[in-house]
Amino acid sequence: MKKILLLAVMLAVAFASYTFAGPAGNPSDPTIPHGPGLMGMSPDKIGVLKLSYENDIIFERELDGNLEDRLGDAAVKMSLRDTKFKGQYYYGKISYAAFDRVEGFVILGACNGVKIDGKTKISNDDFTLKYKTDFIWGVGGKILVYEWADLGIKILATGQYRQTEPKLDEFKINGVNVTNDLSKKGKLEIKDWDAGGAISKEFQMGEKIIAVPYIGLKYADSDIKYNSTATTGERVELDADSRYKVMPYVGLDLIVNDFLSLNVEGRFVSDYALSAGLTLRF
Repeated sequence: MKKILLLAVMLAVAFASYTFAGPAGNPSDPTIPHGPGLMGMSPDKIGVLKLSYENDIIFERELDGNLEDRLGDAAVKMSLRDTKFKGQYYYGKISYAAFDRVEGFVILGACNGVKIDGKTKISNDDFTLKYKTDFIWGVGGKILVYEWADLGIKILATGQYRQTEPKLDEFKINGVNVTNDLSKKGKLEIKDWDAGGAISKEFQMGEKIIAVPYIGLKYADSDIKYNSTATTGERVELDADSRYKVMPYVGLDLIVNDFLSLNVEGRFVSDYALSAGLTLRF
C-alpha cells in the first residue's frame, strides 16, 4: 500500500508541473494583430475582442517535490528523482484589449498525451504513468509598459493563473500495470501562477506582413497539494512545485493582415517545449 500511494502522489506532482509552467503566450503586444479587425472594433469605442487558439508541446520537464508518509506517530519524508514527463495541451483564449496598452484574458482548454517516467528516491522503483484528458481554466493579462514607436520596440509585462484537478489513467511500477482508483480516494489541487516580461521588435516584411520577434523571462510557480488516506490509516501528504522556476523564452508573432496573426514560442533552458497558435481580432 505504501508503494502504491507513494507513486500515485508522484503521478499527481508530475502532471501538475507539466500543465502549469506553460508559455507566456503571444506577449509582444496587446493590440496584435494590428488594424480594425473583422468587426471594426477599436479602443476608442468598446475595445478590442480577440479569440486565440494555442497548442503547447512539452518534450521534457524535470520535477521536484517532498511528501510525508505517516502511519500513527511514525512519519517518513520522501522526494522524487530523475522524474520527467512529456505531453501537450490545447486551449482557447478569449481576450479583451483596451487603450492599446492593457489586455485581460480567460483560458479554457484540455490536457492530453501526458506520459511521465521516473524513480523514487527511497525504494528506487521505476514507474510510468499517464493522465486522462482533463479540463483546465485560467485568467491572465498583459500590459504595454513602454514603447519606442519610431524603432518599433516595446516592453511588455505578463501574468496568469491556472487551475485543474486531473485524474489518473494508467499506472505502472517496474513495468507491471497497477492502475486502480487511488486518484479517487485522494484530493489533488493545482494552483499555478506566473509573471514576467518581454521585449519585442517589429520588422515590416511586406505591404501587410509584419514579423515581431520577442524574448522574455518569467517566474513560474505551482502550489501543488495532494493527500490520501488508506484503509489502514496510512496518510500521504504532498507539498511540491516545479524544479526550475525561472524560465526564459523566445518567440515570434507574424501579423498576416489586420485581423489575423500567427505565433510560435520556444523554451529551451528550464523546459524543452514548443507552442504555436493563431489569433483573430474583432
